[in-house]
Formats: sequence, structure tokens, C-alpha cells
Amino acid sequence: MENVVVALDASSVIEGGGLTYLQQILPRIMQRSNIHIGAALMRRSTCDYFLDILPQGALITANSRASSLSRQWTGRLKEVNPGVIWVPTEISFKRYKVPTVVSLRNALALEPSLAFEHGRWARMRLYLQRLLAVRSIRAASLALAVSESAAEQCRISLRDPPPLRVVHHGGPEERRPKKRASARRFLFVSNLMPHKNLHRVIRALALVETPGWTFDIVGRATDVNYATALRELTRDLELECKIAFHGAVSHERVWTFYEQADCLVWPSYAETFGHPLVEAHALGLQLLVSDTPATRGIVGEAATYFDPFSPNSIATSIEHAMHGFWPICETFPLTFSWNVCADLTATALREAALT
Repeated sequence: MENVVVALDASSVIEGGGLTYLQQILPRIMQRSNIHIGAALMRRSTCDYFLDILPQGALITANSRASSLSRQWTGRLKEVNPGVIWVPTEISFKRYKVPTVVSLRNALALEPSLAFEHGRWARMRLYLQRLLAVRSIRAASLALAVSESAAEQCRISLRDPPPLRVVHHGGPEERRPKKRASARRFLFVSNLMPHKNLHRVIRALALVETPGWTFDIVGRATDVNYATALRELTRDLELECKIAFHGAVSHERVWTFYEQADCLVWPSYAETFGHPLVEAHALGLQLLVSDTPATRGIVGEAATYFDPFSPNSIATSIEHAMHGFWPICETFPLTFSWNVCADLTATALREAALT
């Protein structure tokens, strides 16, 4: 089979799910004998994760999304003459002359109106990102959507998108039995931003009458003002002894939190996938999740759902969990595998390069 030279434009990958995706899939893509990463543009803050994986001389470090327009990157592309450009996000500043494959995974980039609780400047930035995303997606040869929900968002937002293919992200290979006991240790894992909806969870916890619970919040304060407001709300509701903010922690320590928790709370109302859902499910945690199309597409009937905009609904779900009322179905409708994700992505890159 003909070898395909790939140039990776990861200039928009900074943290969160995008970094998790690249950490998991890039080593697996590199193992495919007919895929060669000839050049890779990565943020300085993320490139250390990949120094031992990428071929020598392939890495170009980026300071911003605009680094894809730099002479250094353009010169490197001329040297390696890639057959396809792989953009593992929705955004690249550069319009490439060779076939391009983009990944659709950011709900706010596809539909910025979902950021209605973000601050004014954040909303303005997201609308600019949407303009860039639309431009990048329309210029692509193929778009890989992380879920059916992401694909549908793209169809609605663009109306005339490029060919779309759903390629789900993966999850842990390990599968543990469900923790059936009444929940007391609740957990949230993700960056802290308004659409993650933690403020309503905290208000809901103030309504919970059953005693003895704790809530661990693990994630980077991406929106510093929002993180500060969450801490102030926790203090005002006198929940400081029950709710702990742990900030950004190492990958290994995240797994320790999963091990110790009984139940994952996932209140976000603007997602396309949700890696913590798959990770927590694999480790046997019960799931309390927001009732959105994206979450239902991933979790199916293996969770307890609540109205993400109703603290009363969230509180009721938490009370049910504390009394051991769990859904009958305990498995996801789909299997999420990083090896399958890598296989399908490699196939898409080859097809784009050879057509």
C-alpha cells in the first residue's frame, strides 16, 4: 500500500478534549506503517507530550493559531510535500492547496450561541472562532465528526458542508463492574467554563437534604472569572466543607479521583462528546448527566438524566443516587476504542490524499 505523507496542523490544540484526543490518537496513527507524519505544527505548551513520538525534525512549535501562516511552517511543507493536511480541530488559519481533513469536536465553535452564559468578550471571541471554523471546514476535503450530534450541528450551521464522516473518540480498554452502592462521593472532571454548568450543580447541592456527601471538582480554571464566581457561590451557600476545587491535576491523579468517586456528574449543555463520560463509565462509576442530544448519543440509557437548566431536577437526581436508585441499563449503546478511532482516521487520511 502506498505510503502517505501527512502534515499535522495542531496549532489550535491547547488543552482539554483536543489535547486528550491528540495524545491518544497520534501514537496510534504513527504505528500505521503506511502513514508518515512529515511535519507537525504544535503549540509550545503541548509539544513536550509528543517529542518522543514524532520523527526527528518534524516538529515546528507554534505560538498561536496564526503560526500556520509562518514562513517556517510554509517552508517545512514545501520540504516534505505532504499528500494530505490533518487538522485535529475545526480551525486552521491557513488555506492549504493539498487535500485537508478536519475534525469537528468543539460545540461552541460550531454553534457559538450555546455560549449565552459566557462573558461578552468570550462570546465575541467564540463568534470569531466560528468564522474561522466555517472557513476551515468549507475548505476541507473531508470532515470527521466526533459524534452524530457534532455532524448534525455542522449540517445545520454550514448547510452545505464537505463530506462528513462520524469517527467516535475512544476510551479506556478496561471495563469494571458498576459501583452499585448508594453514592456519597460525587465528581466532576473538565475545564471550568460557564457552559459546563457547575453553578447550577452547586445550587442544586444546596437543596439536597440527605447528609454525608462530597463533591470534587477537577479541572483547569479556563475562565478565571467563572471559577472565582463558583468559589464565591460555594462560600455564600456555606458548602465549603463539602465541595473541593482541585484545579488542573496530572493525568495519573485524575484516575485516582475516578477510583475514589461513586458517581460522575456531567451537567454541561454544550458538548459534542465528553471524554469523562466514557472514562468514568469504564471504571464503574454511576453517571448523572444533562439531558442533551450529544450526551444521549454517547450514554444511551446507561445514566440518570436531569434538566441541565433546573437546579431542582439536578438535586432530585443527586438524591436518587444517594439512595441507590440507578438505571436498569448499565452499558453504553456503542463501544469507544482509540484503536478503532485511529484506524478510521488513518483510512480517511489515505482516502483524502489519494483522491
